[in-house]
Amino acid sequence: GFLPFNPLLNRTLVSLETLELYHNLFMRCPRLGIQPFVRALCDIQGTRFKNNLSIQLSSAYDLYICLVKSTRGKVLKALDRDSPNWRMLNACPSCQYEVESEPELPIRMFLAVDGNNSLKRFQRREHPTEEGQALGAEKDRPDNRVGGGDYFLQAEDVDLWDESCWHRWPGWTPRTKSDKVPCADRWSNMNEATTKRSFGHFDVNGVFAGFCRHSFTIVFLDMIQMGEQAKYMLALLHHLMSAMKEDRRCRGLSDTPPGSLTVGYDIACGMVDKIARSPLSDLAGNERLQMLIGLLHGYAHNRLCQLTFLMLYIYGAGIEDLEVCERYFSQSNALAPVTRYMGKFRRRQAIANYAYHRDNLETYHNLSRFIYANYKQALGIINRSKETAKVLKSVGICDLETPIRWLQEEKEYLESRQKIPEDETLKSSYYLSLTKLSECQKKLRQARWAFRNDSSQWVMPAQEGSLILTERQMA
Repeated sequence: GFLPFNPLLNRTLVSLETLELYHNLFMRCPRLGIQPFVRALCDIQGTRFKNNLSIQLSSAYDLYICLVKSTRGKVLKALDRDSPNWRMLNACPSCQYEVESEPELPIRMFLAVDGNNSLKRFQRREHPTEEGQALGAEKDRPDNRVGGGDYFLQAEDVDLWDESCWHRWPGWTPRTKSDKVPCADRWSNMNEATTKRSFGHFDVNGVFAGFCRHSFTIVFLDMIQMGEQAKYMLALLHHLMSAMKEDRRCRGLSDTPPGSLTVGYDIACGMVDKIARSPLSDLAGNERLQMLIGLLHGYAHNRLCQLTFLMLYIYGAGIEDLEVCERYFSQSNALAPVTRYMGKFRRRQAIANYAYHRDNLETYHNLSRFIYANYKQALGIINRSKETAKVLKSVGICDLETPIRWLQEEKEYLESRQKIPEDETLKSSYYLSLTKLSECQKKLRQARWAFRNDSSQWVMPAQEGSLILTERQMA
């Protein structure tokens, strides 16, 4: 079959095989835009490249994606899988499919969330007309189409979770903010006054995304004219947890889920108080939400945060590191050079198609290998348990409760400290003074040695300045 470039004058056509080839090439190499692909076709056919050919192929590609989406929708409808939240609730068979008589786990599902600043969108603007004006008027072509499908949460649903809009939620009562988070100074995305600024010519400053621990996509949110803020995480969690609650109700299950919903976030310590004060607090309590910090980011937090949120000390976390977002973004960043200058519709369409292709043709394909590798690693840990037990007994640990009690005692001690003890401050100052003294003594020895060498020799009148300098340095 063939597809036209426009709906009225069909003087030129493109084959479905060509569009399917470009689609699969783009999914595997997102840096490949339409223009270099059209140039390659012109080279093959021995014709001169014209700019209108890229525009025509882009229109035909939109039609191809529309046909694929329509066919996929009919298949899902026939399988009774066309509800708005079906894909999100059934994205990962390992995390979300339930087996009868399966023992309950302390953590029923791991979720990783984070923001990505690479997938921006450049907003075309006119030159400033007034003196001192930073940006001109917007000149993007109007497009009422909404791309992304069920992979994207809409902006109006996200804005409801801005702190200034919390009063709109029924039944919400304001709560006082707790003390400052100890790690707030280390993370720029905790400072919403900074991340709220618009970034020049970009109207979308990236995406905020959620994935299961096996890298299946849950949902994307556009960060519109601002950086990473708490409202994106609140909107994502509300969207997922409310869908989970409604799904259990429709299936006649208990309102209280078995096990907790664990969310890994690089600034989880700063989001706990935000969730407790927001309208999401009741739903988070019912869904047994638990915030964690992934292993990669955990060591940038202070010790008290690690004891509370680091996955290394959480029972039921197993051998997961929950750094899914970094691995996903390292590959999806290849989309940035192409999508940065697309329109709103085509940008979302490209990101959603990439996520669908990756979920179904790469992540699902690698799922068995992922589980098999974790299973082998777990068996290795179990096989070394006798040797580990001997080492632990040699340091006085004879049961499992001992290290858990030590961690709890350490946490209680750190929580009880209102300020650094005076003796620790004195020891630290004394050590720094000793370090400075050692450096001064080293410089003195070098200067004295240089002065003795210079003064022991006969000095020319022109070299008297050098002798005076070494004498001054020794002094």
